[in-house]
Amino acid sequence: MTISQKEYVREVEQTLQKWADRLEELVAEVNSAKPERRQALQTLIDAIIENRNFIEMQMKEIKKSDDNWLRLKESVEGAAKNLDQSYRSALAYIM
Repeated sequence: MTISQKEYVREVEQTLQKWADRLEELVAEVNSAKPERRQALQTLIDAIIENRNFIEMQMKEIKKSDDNWLRLKESVEGAAKNLDQSYRSALAYIM
């Protein structure tokens, strides 16, 4: 089953909102973390933000492009995978 460009944009925008909520939770963890753990958590948060910003930039291009959106979709999914890995690392570090 193929997804339309419009459906894909909507799904990614919803996912980005969930990531915004997760980032808020991680920032709260950094603020309450022991000083020796703050830097590592901040580094992971920075990686998450970088990937999220890349996804947002790609989504702007997807919205503009009718022909090229499937190629851009691959780069969004790669960044999403990196974002998820950074988040899992942050959670593991918190635990």
